[in-house]
Amino acid sequence: MKLIRIVAVLMLLCTLAPGLAGSRAYADPGNVLVARDRTEPVVAVDPADPSVVVALSNTDYNRPVNGTLPLGEYRSGNGGRTFTVGNVPIVYPFTTAADPSVAIARDGTVFFSYLGEVPAFCEGGKGAIVVLHSIDHGRSFRSPVIADSSPADDKPTMVVESGKPDHLFVVWDRLYDHRSEVWFTRSRDGGTHFDHPRKLFGSSLDNYGPVPVAGPGGRIYVFWSTFPDQSQHRSTPTRIMMRASSDDGSHFTTARAVVGRFDAIPQISQPGSLRNLTMPAAISDGKGTLWLAWARPTAHFRGGRVNANIEIIRSTDGGRTWSIPVRVNDVTAGDRFMPAITTWPDRSVGIAFYDRRRSPGLLDVYAARVWYRHGIHVSPNMRLNRGTAPINDIYYIAPSSTCFSPGRFFGDYIGVAAQPSGTLCATWADTQLHLPNETDIWFARAVVPRQARP
Repeated sequence: MKLIRIVAVLMLLCTLAPGLAGSRAYADPGNVLVARDRTEPVVAVDPADPSVVVALSNTDYNRPVNGTLPLGEYRSGNGGRTFTVGNVPIVYPFTTAADPSVAIARDGTVFFSYLGEVPAFCEGGKGAIVVLHSIDHGRSFRSPVIADSSPADDKPTMVVESGKPDHLFVVWDRLYDHRSEVWFTRSRDGGTHFDHPRKLFGSSLDNYGPVPVAGPGGRIYVFWSTFPDQSQHRSTPTRIMMRASSDDGSHFTTARAVVGRFDAIPQISQPGSLRNLTMPAAISDGKGTLWLAWARPTAHFRGGRVNANIEIIRSTDGGRTWSIPVRVNDVTAGDRFMPAITTWPDRSVGIAFYDRRRSPGLLDVYAARVWYRHGIHVSPNMRLNRGTAPINDIYYIAPSSTCFSPGRFFGDYIGVAAQPSGTLCATWADTQLHLPNETDIWFARAVVPRQARP
């Protein structure tokens, strides 16, 4: 049985990932198997040298490294055709790392952040917001810095504002039994020191998945989702909130909803019991325009199944007003979720998302290009994964078996980054190897034309 399994994996790799050998150019979109048995990938491209691609993922919980569970780190110097594999340093006593984030400044400095966890994290032990950087494209690392530490810390993300020195902005949520909060800190010396953390928002609702965005002129924006803590099997009334700063994060405007109430995808999406937590995706095009995307159900069916769209809006006045939402997906049947967005120098936006249009039992990844010209235009969608990824092979977390949310866990997000000429780099987790209880990290590099769909 073991031999049959190995042969099956090798045959599938030959079909899916010719780029692993580095012997031929990409089929578009070619798939590269980056890492086995991991989740939650993120990716960044060096703006000064687009051949340098750096990705991160959650740890492999089945393979400790010297008694620790570090993030996986993957580097490519050939545009993503091949990757070298390493680990991001941990800082004791936080021996488990999760929730990765990566950003690369204009000078090539690579910044990493993650949630550090002590072994007793699920029993109320402390977590930490850990940040570190590399000046040689991830080959070596400077010492990790703890930006915050609290048993309630969760889901850090960051953005870099390139300069001399680089400024770094990190946000995360704190989750309590009957309350949750959004927190913020910044570094103005390239990640060596951080300001004392500040609470941006708190309420009795779930305030989840904060995302920082850096705009021109010292403008900083923080977006997050807010929704009541109720049944995981029903759509929850959700809003997307924002606070903005015009002075590099020294002061922020009052929190307000930029997307009014909508019914989000159930946290356990059917069929298949997919764990699915609503988080916004946001970015600035570098010239002052903000883009914001999310998943919105359009039809509800018996048993918790929904049809859902990926919707996108833009703002040209610092988030005070926003355009009418536009649908990104070019079919409406089935559900889709977890959008990730990036932007090109021509100010168009690349977006990727999970999608079940082909079958409720298969998890696909699609991409599109979005731009504005007398209105928002969207390209035809492009499927990035080349093989089939059965949902039933995703690892299932039973209710109350751990402190983490139940359901089939394949991560809470995917990663995208832009290379020149409309080339989109995407990382995601799926089951194309058809191995029970295993999701793997994949990479695709695809040219997404600036061509409006009919």
